[in-house]
Amino acid sequence: GISAGQTLTINGTSYAVRGLVTPTLTGNVSDIYFSLGTLQSASTNDSRINEILVKVANANNVDAVAAAITKKLPGAQVLTAKSLADQVTGSLANAHSLASSLGTAMAVIILIAAFLIAALLTTSSVGKRVREIGTLRAIGWRRGRVVRQIVAETMGIGVIGALLGVVIGFGVSEAVNL
Repeated sequence: GISAGQTLTINGTSYAVRGLVTPTLTGNVSDIYFSLGTLQSASTNDSRINEILVKVANANNVDAVAAAITKKLPGAQVLTAKSLADQVTGSLANAHSLASSLGTAMAVIILIAAFLIAALLTTSSVGKRVREIGTLRAIGWRRGRVVRQIVAETMGIGVIGALLGVVIGFGVSEAVNL
């Protein structure tokens, strides 16, 4: 509701509104802009500058203007749209690389764990089925046929478990995406 030409009173002091600004370079948007001299006289540190917004008429001059500001204000952090984009791009690339590395490591660990669990369950299954295996051998099954029977059962359980895992995984991912 403020327009140019109005008077704005802040803490008992009246200020004339000279114009309205819409900054586009940074995410830090102030509600009110004052001249540097006015702000420095109102503050306790009359030599402090915390942010300067610069509008360049030609986009080709951005690097030259940024270099000139850095030269005039040594130690100042000069941000341009390009430098901000480079920081974001670099951060996204690092995050993607980290996620990819961690994902690969997790897949290997899960695969090894799955094989270990399958081996333990198969060994446990054979230990619990000593009588059944003995009976099969007693009625004439050869050792290879008994082994094939146990491997076929284990593979069947593994395939059913994998299918259930995939279905549950897709269901959970769809639930998360809602």
